[in-house]
Amino acid sequence: MNMKRTLASIALAGTVALTAIPSAPALADGAASTRNIIGGAAVIGGTLLIINHNKQVHAKEDQMASAQAQSEESANNAQAAYESERRAGIGAEAGLRQRRTGTGTAGARRDGIVRLGNALTDAYACNLR
Repeated sequence: MNMKRTLASIALAGTVALTAIPSAPALADGAASTRNIIGGAAVIGGTLLIINHNKQVHAKEDQMASAQAQSEESANNAQAAYESERRAGIGAEAGLRQRRTGTGTAGARRDGIVRLGNALTDAYACNLR
């Protein structure tokens, strides 16, 4: 603990001694100052250009992702609507056949099961594509 205080005191005394010594003024001509200002402005301008470009790129990526999600949702809705219409058509066809032929519920049930099996096979084939 005592050693730390001693080192801190020596460092403080050295710092005070260095500030008491007068230093020579900085030699800066107008050309160096102008060059530094122009260089700083160029760095800031380049940084702003990069930031703006990145914002535009991210906005475009978000827009494309949104369009992709919307098209996938539309395709899924179209597939679901197709399957729903197909199932409704299967039931309607079986009902019409039953009325036309008078086959009764057994024939209609058999036709409906066969058509449902075909619809499921078609749906499975669509999912494999």
